Amino acid sequence: MPEKILLLAPYPELAEVAAKVQDEMSIGCEIAVADTNEAVKLAIEAISQGVEIIISRGGTATMLREYITVPVVDIPVTSFDILEALAPLLNYKEQIGIIGWIGFNNVIKQCHQVAKCLGFQFHKIELKNKGDIPACLDEAIRVGVKVIIGDGTTARMAAEAGLESRTIDSGEESFRTAFTEAQRLLEVQHWERERSEQVKTIIDHINDGVIAVDELGNISLFNPSAERILGFSSVNIIGKNLKKVVGLRPLNAVIEEGQSELSQIISFGKKRVVIKRVPLVTAGEVKGFVLTVHDVGQIQSMEKQIRRELNTKGFTANFTLNQMVSESKVMKTVLEDADRFAQVNSTLLILGETGTGKELLVQGIHNRSTRKDGPFVAVNCAAIAESLLESELFGYAPGAFTSARREGKMGYFEMARGGTVFLDEIGEAPIGVQAKLLRVLQEHQIMRIGDEKVTPVDVRIIAATNKDLLKLAIKGQFREDLYYRLGVIIINVPSLRERPEDIRSLVEYFIASSNARFGKQVKGVESKVYEILEAYNWPGNVRELEHVIQRAVLTAEQGIIQLLHLGDFTQGKLLPTDLGSSTRKLKLELKGTLADMEKAIVQEVLLQEGNNFSSSARRLGVNRSTLWRWINHKDKINAN
Repeated sequence: MPEKILLLAPYPELAEVAAKVQDEMSIGCEIAVADTNEAVKLAIEAISQGVEIIISRGGTATMLREYITVPVVDIPVTSFDILEALAPLLNYKEQIGIIGWIGFNNVIKQCHQVAKCLGFQFHKIELKNKGDIPACLDEAIRVGVKVIIGDGTTARMAAEAGLESRTIDSGEESFRTAFTEAQRLLEVQHWERERSEQVKTIIDHINDGVIAVDELGNISLFNPSAERILGFSSVNIIGKNLKKVVGLRPLNAVIEEGQSELSQIISFGKKRVVIKRVPLVTAGEVKGFVLTVHDVGQIQSMEKQIRRELNTKGFTANFTLNQMVSESKVMKTVLEDADRFAQVNSTLLILGETGTGKELLVQGIHNRSTRKDGPFVAVNCAAIAESLLESELFGYAPGAFTSARREGKMGYFEMARGGTVFLDEIGEAPIGVQAKLLRVLQEHQIMRIGDEKVTPVDVRIIAATNKDLLKLAIKGQFREDLYYRLGVIIINVPSLRERPEDIRSLVEYFIASSNARFGKQVKGVESKVYEILEAYNWPGNVRELEHVIQRAVLTAEQGIIQLLHLGDFTQGKLLPTDLGSSTRKLKLELKGTLADMEKAIVQEVLLQEGNNFSSSARRLGVNRSTLWRWINHKDKINAN
């Protein structure tokens, strides 16, 4: 492996000193003897074979810098080196001339100081270039200089002119300094090269196109992704001015914009790309620009991939408006409205009793909208604890609180980007969360918990409730401004008792779906069953009807559903239309402890309400979460 450092000594004696120090320091270095005329040729040849650092001295080092691009390290001249050259002349009374190369004024200054301390008469002659040596020697002779102190070339030419000369040699310490500096530069170069290669690898392999231009508009970088996106080869345009590359003219407008940073969509033929421009600033001055290029089609493809991944997490809407069964005029009107409102992005509020199919209607609206390929994220505001709801909706930054994930967490609004967020039971949302929801509706931005920056979100919000939000607002339990923001478009879903003509078609639908789900072969319902079903009040609405039919299908297994398959339904525990759920009386025996009677009351209400927690909670005068905790944690009442 060739050495990476070359030392060029002007004469053999210096080479011998360099070799001695090299052995002591165990430095990998090639040493050659070359005068000024030979040095450049040797250096160029060595560089072609892998040399990265040149060490030389005096005028040779100065000249090398004019012809080569690798670093040149000077062999320094110390005061001790000058002292050694002047020591033999301590008793000399004539003037002593010191001739130095251009760029070595520091050496001349050091010589002057040392000569002054030793009592020498000193005459300084500074060289401008190598060709000035004869003229400088003539000047020295004219002013009476008898001895010349200088480097090897100067001393040799002085001797040829009949003058006495002394060479300033570099000692071992000077070579140690030069070798140490050369090693340091070599390490720095290797580190910078490694870093540059890493950066190049990153730039060459990222999907974003990267283009760099200098302050004159000349292209200095054009990575493979830029080639792929824009259809140009870097070989043909690197070094050329951006304005002169005809096919890249759309980029000129981006470069010439006055803003410091800019993002815009431009067209290249049939392709549309997003261009972001960032200025390269050095010492407060713009020295060029970096352009990043994104293929709009590729961005859309990536968004589809993200949506597919979100779909695997269950963020999908599986129901369509065509699947909603209806024979009644009132429900057909609702479906027509839903189909019409699906085509706009306005916020939508769905009102209706529990079990009327509000979520299915929302899924149908999403699947009918332009956002159908985006995520559908349904959030039940009553089912998530108040302390968690905010972080679930908006996410949190890394380290936002003690138990937070180290990397932070994306909230539902970010997950639903490009799609729909369905906020079910919005009336149960805490006031603090309502304020943040208002910001989303107004600004289309969210801020994660513990974060300082806002994130734009492109989502459509559809909310649903079985409560009168305006009454809640009057009581201070719901923000009035949020109510009006949510209620841009309102759809009222009728209860099942308002559309009894839909019962038969719903029964047929639920029989078919239950057969497929449970592997049964039920064919229909006898007429007396329909009389009972159509006379019932259905406080649990369509959901309650679905559960009744499911139980009947499981009981009948095949053939026709008869009265006996309805079980409790025919025993008076589910009352007909003339007795609404609000007027039902509890038939209980007053026996046992107070806790036993409380338990019996809750069980009876749940039974009469078809295990519907919302309506049961209303009858008991408590909220849903209290009823849930009561059943699952306090009394362990079996709600099934």
